[in-house]
Amino acid sequence: MKSARFRGFWLHYAAPALIALYAIAGITLALIRHASFHTDVLDLGYFTHIVWNTSQGRLFANDIPPNPPISLQDHFALALIFLAPMMWGMPDARALLIATILCLVLAMIPVYLIVRDKHPLLAPFVVLAMVLNPLGHQLATAEFHDIMLALPVLSFALYALYRKKQVWLTVAFGLALLVREDMGVYVACFGLLMLIIRPGFRRLGLAALVIGLGWSLAIVQIVIPMFGAQYRHVNVFINMGDSFGQIAQTMLSRLPTEFVGLFTAQRLGIYLRLFLPLAFLPLFVAGEQLLWLPAS
Repeated sequence: MKSARFRGFWLHYAAPALIALYAIAGITLALIRHASFHTDVLDLGYFTHIVWNTSQGRLFANDIPPNPPISLQDHFALALIFLAPMMWGMPDARALLIATILCLVLAMIPVYLIVRDKHPLLAPFVVLAMVLNPLGHQLATAEFHDIMLALPVLSFALYALYRKKQVWLTVAFGLALLVREDMGVYVACFGLLMLIIRPGFRRLGLAALVIGLGWSLAIVQIVIPMFGAQYRHVNVFINMGDSFGQIAQTMLSRLPTEFVGLFTAQRLGIYLRLFLPLAFLPLFVAGEQLLWLPAS
């Protein structure tokens, strides 16, 4: 009888309890860290300023130098507008600290649901691995960044793909594109995955591939320059060429060297830290490694 009760608790309540405890602990520690002056102007203060201005009707306005007066000149993060209502009830940086933890928590739920469908006994262990993952703790204690909003969206996209819900997947892609200009590359990788190993999704996959890449290029080359400034993050690739065509050609020529660089001692240490808490299970999925390409 006791074993049956424990099994029932483990199957139905263990994972939700772990996720709830993570949320409570994460929010509590984040607020304590802020109250003890362990947060910074960059980037928490910067994004707080932008979201607060947006909540007051001054969309994406910024007065903190050296960042541009309109934050969209830096990153085209339209999704920040969704955080504006939080500022109506808590008009300070604490709102974004809470949003950071909620993004991590919401990203766990679709992963849990995917595993629970096939391996219900394993699902709470996967949640436990995510809750205890040191990399997740680093994200929870970092300054807020707009890219955090991508975590739940991409996690939901993966769940929609697993459940074969094309409408859900389309919505997730649309939300992902609003997070930042570079999210089009992630959407394109989903499209590539569907084209290669999801035959029933090839039309949507082709659309995601074309629209994702087209969105990123259009924002970087057309929309951001309309604000009177060039896309400054292209400076990361400045030694690769003066145009996106030259940069792409240089990157392709460097692929063999970059491939060898994936197996240096430093990189192997990173892989160990990344996959060990998850028992290396992500390495055994059927083709989803394509989704890692933007972060490689």
